[in-house]
Amino acid sequence: MPRRASPLLLQPWGSGGKDEKIDNGSCSGDGGSRRDLSGVAATYGVSSSNGVKMRFDEINEAGGVNGRKLKVIVEDQGYQVPKAVQACNKLINRDKVFAFVAPLGTPMNNACFKDQFAAGVPNLFPLTAARSMYEPYERLKFYGAASYVDQIRSGIEYFVKTKGKKAVCVMYQDTDFGKEILDGSGLHRLDHQAAVGRLRPDRHGNYRARFDRTLHDGAQGGLDRCRFLGFRGGL
Repeated sequence: MPRRASPLLLQPWGSGGKDEKIDNGSCSGDGGSRRDLSGVAATYGVSSSNGVKMRFDEINEAGGVNGRKLKVIVEDQGYQVPKAVQACNKLINRDKVFAFVAPLGTPMNNACFKDQFAAGVPNLFPLTAARSMYEPYERLKFYGAASYVDQIRSGIEYFVKTKGKKAVCVMYQDTDFGKEILDGSGLHRLDHQAAVGRLRPDRHGNYRARFDRTLHDGAQGGLDRCRFLGFRGGL
């Protein structure tokens, strides 16, 4: 997945009270939030960061929160766990953010949770549907979407039971995100054949070339009429 834009830092300023900062971006790549502004997930990271900025601009133009405006700081994680952890530490310890808003990426969020929660910083509506965003229970985790496992399980069940498909192939990234997809595909006890393929990144951390090659090989083997379910940047 793309270069993650790091978490955005939202810092209210104005009269009265202690200034507070929100990390808006994604540590896993993203009010402050860690996002991917570069790398494989840059398209999603940049657009989602811009969306957050637009919303906070609207809030500031309307007078802010209780008369205090918000400052947004974006940290680029490039969809790399080490960069995400570095961004997370900066946002928590130097910028003193009080929340991460829509942080991007499954591996990045998972890597930041321990230090983030120890500092009392909540994780608000991360841009990933991994089960670890709400399991195990943690009072600082806020999530609101169907998990990757439920999405994949429901999709496969639809194609197998409703459309009569018999052959299922699972291609997954060798990351925390990919393992969620694999788990979702294996939760069924349906009468279908399944092939599993693990995609590893090239030396630049890019999955695209490997994915394209897999599609090419599949087409040569008669898989040119495949239906793709849940293909996305891989977060």
